[in-house]
Amino acid sequence: MNNKTIALILAIIAIALLAIFLMTNRDGDTTTIPAGNGQEVGAGGETGDEANLTEQTAHGTVVNVDTAQVIFDKPYVIEIEDANGARTTIAIPSSSINLCLAKNSITDPTTIGVGMVVEARGVVESNDVIVPCVRENHYLRVVSSN
Repeated sequence: MNNKTIALILAIIAIALLAIFLMTNRDGDTTTIPAGNGQEVGAGGETGDEANLTEQTAHGTVVNVDTAQVIFDKPYVIEIEDANGARTTIAIPSSSINLCLAKNSITDPTTIGVGMVVEARGVVESNDVIVPCVRENHYLRVVSSN
């Protein structure tokens, strides 16, 4: 075998191993975020018990944007701090954003950076995580890009 054939075989093996790694590190086709009431909220925000969900609006300065887990179909995680210093986390589905009822009202998380002022409305989950996807009136928007 010549060097080109060996390189091609090694490339195919590397791609196959990467595909296997990515497939085994997924938790399904939807992103789930633990809900405060023992349920899980799916990528589209559905729980089957939407009447009991608590909604919240949060306004604050972005202090952290975490996109590291998006490659594994996990949510974009944006942490904000309000004027009183209280922090709130906002979780936006990644690849399953099309299932989100408020998808047209959610600013692309990749365009949000530290220092920007944002406002979000969504369902409150455990540890004050807001998921702005369950209802059409939910949103994530940039108020100021200072």
